[in-house]
Amino acid sequence: MEKKSVGFIYPNFTTDQLKSFQEVDKMNMSNMIRKLSQGIPREYLICMPKYDCYLQHIVLKSAIMEEFINQLSLMKPEDVPILIYRHMETNLTPLDVAIKENNINSVNMLIGLLLKYQNNACFNYLIDP
Repeated sequence: MEKKSVGFIYPNFTTDQLKSFQEVDKMNMSNMIRKLSQGIPREYLICMPKYDCYLQHIVLKSAIMEEFINQLSLMKPEDVPILIYRHMETNLTPLDVAIKENNINSVNMLIGLLLKYQNNACFNYLIDP
């Protein structure tokens, strides 16, 4: 029986990548979209313990999410890491945040991401805790 991976994470990051990731909330929408339009920075794909995943920061910003998803579509699916996971401290996912804020557009985009990149039964907890 062949073993197949259901996903991967990028667990290693530098101090500079952490600083860049922390600046996400300080950037205005047009600068963030411009940055994403040049390709997704690696730090936005890294799993950083004790920090939210990148999608937590943009989940309520539809235009940024759309550009992020557009850039993801340019990547090979096998190069896309696990994007949606629970925050270690709050136990919330980006999907939980979108649902709580009743942001239907974000919910639809996140479900689309789950279906395209994390379509495996082991990720069911993200939809049905």
